[in-house]
Amino acid sequence: MTVNFNAFQQPFGKIRIISLLAPNIEWSNQDDAVGVFGTPGTAGFRILSIDQNLPKGFTRGIGPLQNMTFAGWAAADADALETRVRSTTPQTFTLNGDVNTTELPQYNDTRNPGIRVYGDRNPWYRAGYGFAFDIGETAMQASYSFFIENLIQPVIFTDGFERP
Repeated sequence: MTVNFNAFQQPFGKIRIISLLAPNIEWSNQDDAVGVFGTPGTAGFRILSIDQNLPKGFTRGIGPLQNMTFAGWAAADADALETRVRSTTPQTFTLNGDVNTTELPQYNDTRNPGIRVYGDRNPWYRAGYGFAFDIGETAMQASYSFFIENLIQPVIFTDGFERP
């Protein structure tokens, strides 16, 4: 999917675009985690959204950028992350990831050896993450592309309810 931005009369100026994702992989719980594949800011970089107890989830990656740069990513409890993004002291985003490890401690996921995985089986936390992009100040048009891959057991929704 590609998201396009168009300035009509003058360049954008200084603008940061933040794209948040707060999945709830398994309807009956909130024990989701995020994992990091690849090197942030390069081709092949993806964030894995996965249920900690079931083989369900997907990855989301970044495709081509036009007149914008990838500024970084962040992860935390989904609701807290959104609150921090909207606050007067906004959430920071870094290339290596600004992860709130109090809300999403790092752990070893035997299903995904060799990748960083963050999550908490606390039912009050739901792993969410965001990507940040900076539009070039003199740009009149900009775009970013992203993709979602279902690499493990599909999550299928019918009539608003999850089905195996």
